[in-house]
Amino acid sequence: MKRILFLISILLLTAWQTFSQDKGYFAIAMGISIPEGDFASNDPDNSSAGLAKAGFMFDLSFASKLGDTYGIAGLIRGQALGTDAQAIADQLSVMFPFGTNGTVESGAWSAGSYLAGVYGSWPWSSKTSADARLMIGLMSAASPEFNIDILADGEIFWIKEQSATGSSVALMAGAGLKYNAGEKLCILLNLDYLYAKPKFKDVETTSSMGIRNYVTFSQPMGTINLGLGVGYRF
Repeated sequence: MKRILFLISILLLTAWQTFSQDKGYFAIAMGISIPEGDFASNDPDNSSAGLAKAGFMFDLSFASKLGDTYGIAGLIRGQALGTDAQAIADQLSVMFPFGTNGTVESGAWSAGSYLAGVYGSWPWSSKTSADARLMIGLMSAASPEFNIDILADGEIFWIKEQSATGSSVALMAGAGLKYNAGEKLCILLNLDYLYAKPKFKDVETTSSMGIRNYVTFSQPMGTINLGLGVGYRF
């Protein structure tokens, strides 16, 4: 019995070592970013509403084990998310219900994030593993531009809010699956949550009435991100 248990232990240890030979990867990925919380809100009573809609993301990443399970990871991410211009148009209809028409054109939220942190990988088989990342870094973001035209009593009035840039600390937590498709090739499926609250200073608003105004605000930017990528294993 002891010999059998010893052999089983040797086999399990050998299998674990075989599964753990993959030390890391460099990868590119693309996917969808879904705004969450205040960032997605279009509530006119919410001063932090970001009016953001689902958009696109692109990642460059690496991960490297420092032991059998845990290591370090880095990520560069670009994101672009549209805005809900219709929500502003609907609010104009509520504010001016009679004899007034309005059109709204809006740009997109964009962001670049630079993150580093810890990485863990737990093999399920010789080809498949579950991964997790916990990261911190910097997000640099640009707010959307808004152009509002209002037709009232035969006259057109306009309001324009300029795009501005801001930055803040960013936090990300995520998990995923990695499949070793070849000797050096892997396929990754990742799901994560990224949060930052960049501050946009002196955002300019102008109007056809000659009014010029500057505001400073901080925008919560929380996104749930799903990405599919390919990587080079080392």
